[in-house]
Amino acid sequence: MEIRKVLLSVYQKIIELIFPESKEAIFLKNISNFDLFKILNEYKKNYLFKEIYVKNKNYKIHSVFFYKNKLIKEMISQFKFKNKKNYADVFGFFMAEKIENFFKNKNEIDFYQEFILSFVPVHEKRKKERGFDQCELICDSIFKNIVKNGKLKVRYEKKLIEKKIYTQKQSWKNKNDRQKNISGVFYLNKKFENKLIGQNIILIDDIVTTGYTAGEIIKILDRENIKRIFIFTIAK
Repeated sequence: MEIRKVLLSVYQKIIELIFPESKEAIFLKNISNFDLFKILNEYKKNYLFKEIYVKNKNYKIHSVFFYKNKLIKEMISQFKFKNKKNYADVFGFFMAEKIENFFKNKNEIDFYQEFILSFVPVHEKRKKERGFDQCELICDSIFKNIVKNGKLKVRYEKKLIEKKIYTQKQSWKNKNDRQKNISGVFYLNKKFENKLIGQNIILIDDIVTTGYTAGEIIKILDRENIKRIFIFTIAK
């Protein structure tokens, strides 16, 4: 185990020499959480989104930030691949705010009595490789913030959806291959079968590109005669 740690450390240093840190990575090293929140709050205010529709489904995907923003992209990369798990709380704060404002502005809080909150899971093998499921951490933070604020009635179900088939990362695939890569890999947890009729689901993912992942999960949930599905992501 110690040899493995040394080898990983050497490998990381070689990678850093070949691919020096971006100015965004250096910036994140030297900024306080307070200032980071201020900057992200300004980014959020300045974004006018054209929401993405899931193909062949009348569902929108609502995002907080643009992935093309270099700082956001660097934060997500560090969160997922460099163990910066503290960013889950940052993203969770802004996503909870986005969710609450969405229903407030749409006057849908009184209309819908309860929401089931869940997320797009990674495969257990990927979770072991990474050490965590990034969407689970974000969802934990969202739930904590929503409960704290007391504006929505939410029931958090971590095991609603399961990913049974291990696949290559979507980011490695082109647009045509992404749909094939994700087809049929998600399943509804058996304990929820025939128990979601008329329910309202809030589904959390980290990034949306094509909407194929959300579309696959929507197909599964639609079979259960749910009432509505609302999809939120960090970035698009």
